[in-house]
Amino acid sequence: MKQMQKQQQGFTLLELLVVIGILAIIGGTVVASLDGQEAKASKGAATHSLAAIEQAVRLYNVNEGALPDELDSLACISVGADPSLLDGAVDHPADATPANASKYGGSSNLPGVGGGVSQKLAGKFSLVKLHESFGEALDNAGIIKIRYAELTTCNNDDNADGAPAGFPTGNLVDVDIPNRGFDAPTSGKNRGRGFAREIHDPSDSHEAIVMVWNRGTNGVNNTKIGADADAVLIGLGLGNNASIVGGENLLSQAPYYGGIAKDKYSRYVLLINVGTDDDTTDGTRASTGTTGTVTAKGTPILQAIIDANGDFLDEEFAEFTGQKS
Repeated sequence: MKQMQKQQQGFTLLELLVVIGILAIIGGTVVASLDGQEAKASKGAATHSLAAIEQAVRLYNVNEGALPDELDSLACISVGADPSLLDGAVDHPADATPANASKYGGSSNLPGVGGGVSQKLAGKFSLVKLHESFGEALDNAGIIKIRYAELTTCNNDDNADGAPAGFPTGNLVDVDIPNRGFDAPTSGKNRGRGFAREIHDPSDSHEAIVMVWNRGTNGVNNTKIGADADAVLIGLGLGNNASIVGGENLLSQAPYYGGIAKDKYSRYVLLINVGTDDDTTDGTRASTGTTGTVTAKGTPILQAIIDANGDFLDEEFAEFTGQKS
């Protein structure tokens, strides 16, 4: 009887300390084994996401007969003096030119510096005024509107005196949800600073400002993703405003890439092939002022999906498996 009572008294303090010590050792081993693996885990997830997003967009194109609309431009332009923009107007301002536009961030890859898109992603694109024939082709393919961030809220200086009414003040690095930068403004939040604009307006000459993929010497950057060397590829972010996202659409939420700094835009980017031109100067390619011969596709196509660092599927897989550093 006494023996049974002794067995039912539970653990002694010493026994508990021993168990806790063993658990601490096991926990430390697990943490050590995971230390430094976050980047690799992000690349592994991105490898699957890139393929899945491409499949979803292609299926959407088949089902809807159109490419997703209201994608993020990854650029900033001024709203001008048009207060109706916050009510959903999509008229172009007269100052929608590269000289009055900027990339959405792109100044740094480091956390807490710059904000907006990463410097690595921004460096893979040129900001140009879209050629009218390309704008018309995108419009016909279902990309009617794209989203911009307001120009004066896209710098890295204190813009408390420069932001238009209704738009947040504060730097890009301080935006509390960087992926919502192209959303409509939210009262009292340093967050959404975006609005929608038509990508093509046949009634005037104000074509959209877009990010065009730098095709590289002899088109090397194009050919590695399966495009012709002289192809013109427009980069558009897949954000939560896109018509493929939400409701009964194929994506309930816009996917995000976890392998960049916390203050950077981490959405995936669609590269849309709109045609060709033979202008070899990256800065003017696809521009209204291009000196090359421009040939728009009858139907623009999805060429590839890249992540928030500008890597395509094969690159991401090679980095994940250690084949590419």
